[in-house]
Formats: sequence, structure tokens, C-alpha cells
Amino acid sequence: YFLVFESNQFGLIGFSSIGILVMSLCFWRLIILNKLFDIGIEIKGKITSVSPIRRSYRITMEYRCENKDLKAVWIAVKNQKIRDLRNLNEVTLLVNPNKLKQVVILEVFEPLN
Repeated sequence: YFLVFESNQFGLIGFSSIGILVMSLCFWRLIILNKLFDIGIEIKGKITSVSPIRRSYRITMEYRCENKDLKAVWIAVKNQKIRDLRNLNEVTLLVNPNKLKQVVILEVFEPLN
């Protein structure tokens, strides 16, 4: 492993750059989630589909905010809470009032019973 990088500094720089990029994207996602929990408004919406994609689910939801019918897609890691969403007709969503397409499903962040 280290022999590859000893003679190839560009490989090391490339892998380091990818790591920094991934960490930046994770940090950015956490900032958006934190902002949603600070300024977001709770509204009711419905899940129209939950489709498995490799190791995650693609969740499509519809909701009404500020007299507009909106549709959003959210990608989430497979777990029991996400699987249980298929059985719910109505969910509570947290929407950014400044960007109505920024939405998360509040039930996913609640503790297990």
C-alpha cells in the first residue's frame, strides 16, 4: 500500500483531495440539517413512494407549503425507520421557509420507542 504512494506523490495528493472533498460534503450536509432544525417549519405531507437503491432508499414525498403543491425526493440509508415509512400515510416534514425544496422527514430523527 505505502509502496504505491512512495513513488507516486500525485496518487497520494489525489486520494487526499477526495478525502477532503467527502469530508466537506458531509460537513455541508450537517450544516443544512442544523439550519433546518433551527428555522424549519413543521408541516404535514405524504410519502408517495419508497424505492430501494443499492444500500439506500429513494423517498418521494408531496406536501403543501405557502399555497404551493410541492414534490421532493430524499435519499436515506437503509434502516428500520425508513422501511417503516412505507406504512405511513402522513408524515411530519421540516421545511426551510426560504427554500421550500429543502425538506427532511422529522420522524426519521425521533428516538426509537
